[in-house]
Amino acid sequence: MVQYEIENSNTLSGNKVLIFENDEVNQLLLKIMLENNELQPEIITDTADLYKKIESHSYELLLLDMENKNPSSFEIIDVIRKDLKSNIPVIGLSTKDYRGRAIYHGINVLLQRPIENRALMHHIMRVLYGSSKYKNPITVTI
Repeated sequence: MVQYEIENSNTLSGNKVLIFENDEVNQLLLKIMLENNELQPEIITDTADLYKKIESHSYELLLLDMENKNPSSFEIIDVIRKDLKSNIPVIGLSTKDYRGRAIYHGINVLLQRPIENRALMHHIMRVLYGSSKYKNPITVTI
């Protein structure tokens, strides 16, 4: 099992996180994990709404379900990076290992499900504050 060091989680307090996830159970789990760590999650299920929220520049992080079909998650990240020209940190969430494609499309970290709270918080701190010995992007399997 991978051991994760989490710096003072109070440094995450108040950060706004967009969750683009279609599965209601996964939405609830992510929301609970983030709120328990004093983050402010907002769940988005519509692509147009996601793009508007990204353009507002009022979010520090995007958690992106990598299993989206229409448009695909890779098409979504391409719009975010190329058309919207946003550098918002993106943590991809998936049951599959899309590591190569994640690198190409600009995803900062790819976490494979099931996602453990400490791993998620470690990587959120990592992408927001650069606190890790790992290099971008990586895949973590729990």
